[in-house]
Amino acid sequence: MAGNQQLFAALHALYHQDGAEIKEQANRYLEQWQLTTEAWSVSDAVLHDPNSSMESQYFCAQTLRTKVRYRRSVQHAGTAARRP
Repeated sequence: MAGNQQLFAALHALYHQDGAEIKEQANRYLEQWQLTTEAWSVSDAVLHDPNSSMESQYFCAQTLRTKVRYRRSVQHAGTAARRP
Protein backbone atom coordinates (compact mmCIF):
# COMPACT_ATOMS: atom_id res chain seq x y z
CA MET A 1 0.00 0.00 0.00
CA ALA A 2 3.02 2.25 0.10
CA GLY A 3 2.42 3.34 -3.51
CA ASN A 4 -0.96 4.76 -2.55
CA GLN A 5 0.29 7.43 -0.18
CA GLN A 6 -1.23 10.21 -2.29
CA LEU A 7 -4.62 8.52 -2.06
CA PHE A 8 -4.38 8.20 1.72
CA ALA A 9 -3.07 11.75 2.07
CA ALA A 10 -6.02 13.07 0.06
CA LEU A 11 -8.46 11.07 2.19
CA HIS A 12 -6.84 12.42 5.34
CA ALA A 13 -7.08 15.97 4.01
CA LEU A 14 -10.73 15.53 3.05
CA TYR A 15 -11.81 14.09 6.38
CA HIS A 16 -9.43 15.67 8.88
CA GLN A 17 -7.89 18.91 7.59
CA ASP A 18 -9.30 22.37 8.09
CA GLY A 19 -9.68 24.74 5.19
CA ALA A 20 -12.06 24.67 2.26
CA GLU A 21 -9.29 24.93 -0.35
CA ILE A 22 -7.42 21.90 0.98
CA LYS A 23 -10.63 19.88 1.09
CA GLU A 24 -11.55 20.95 -2.45
CA GLN A 25 -8.12 19.94 -3.80
CA ALA A 26 -8.40 16.59 -2.06
CA ASN A 27 -11.90 16.07 -3.42
CA ARG A 28 -10.79 16.85 -6.99
CA TYR A 29 -7.90 14.41 -6.71
CA LEU A 30 -10.15 11.69 -5.29
CA GLU A 31 -12.79 12.18 -7.98
CA GLN A 32 -10.13 11.77 -10.67
CA TRP A 33 -8.61 8.79 -8.89
CA GLN A 34 -11.97 7.03 -8.85
CA LEU A 35 -12.00 7.12 -12.67
CA THR A 36 -8.75 5.18 -12.97
CA THR A 37 -8.50 1.49 -13.70
CA GLU A 38 -6.17 1.20 -10.71
CA ALA A 39 -9.06 2.19 -8.42
CA TRP A 40 -10.61 -1.29 -8.82
CA SER A 41 -7.66 -3.21 -7.39
CA VAL A 42 -6.62 -0.63 -4.82
CA SER A 43 -10.16 -0.32 -3.47
CA ASP A 44 -10.42 -4.08 -3.20
CA ALA A 45 -7.09 -4.26 -1.37
CA VAL A 46 -8.08 -1.50 1.06
CA LEU A 47 -11.35 -3.25 1.85
CA HIS A 48 -9.50 -6.47 2.60
CA ASP A 49 -6.86 -4.80 4.77
CA PRO A 50 -7.94 -4.92 8.44
CA ASN A 51 -5.59 -2.01 9.18
CA SER A 52 -7.31 0.39 6.78
CA SER A 53 -9.02 3.36 8.33
CA MET A 54 -12.79 3.61 8.38
CA GLU A 55 -12.59 6.59 6.02
CA SER A 56 -10.46 4.65 3.55
CA GLN A 57 -12.79 1.68 3.64
CA TYR A 58 -15.86 3.86 3.19
CA PHE A 59 -14.34 5.76 0.27
CA CYS A 60 -13.14 2.58 -1.43
CA ALA A 61 -16.53 0.89 -0.95
CA GLN A 62 -18.19 3.93 -2.53
CA THR A 63 -15.64 3.84 -5.35
CA LEU A 64 -16.44 0.22 -6.19
CA ARG A 65 -20.17 0.87 -5.91
CA THR A 66 -19.94 3.78 -8.33
CA LYS A 67 -17.79 1.83 -10.78
CA VAL A 68 -20.16 -1.15 -10.76
CA ARG A 69 -23.23 1.05 -11.24
CA TYR A 70 -21.54 2.93 -14.09
CA ARG A 71 -20.46 -0.30 -15.78
CA ARG A 72 -23.98 -1.70 -15.51
CA SER A 73 -25.55 1.45 -16.91
CA VAL A 74 -23.14 1.41 -19.87
CA GLN A 75 -23.85 -2.26 -20.52
CA HIS A 76 -27.60 -1.65 -20.26
CA ALA A 77 -27.40 1.30 -22.65
CA GLY A 78 -25.41 -0.81 -25.12
CA THR A 79 -27.95 -3.63 -24.93
CA ALA A 80 -30.88 -1.24 -25.36
CA ALA A 81 -29.22 0.40 -28.36
CA ARG A 82 -28.90 -2.96 -30.14
CA ARG A 83 -32.59 -3.79 -29.78
CA PRO A 84 -34.75 -3.19 -32.87
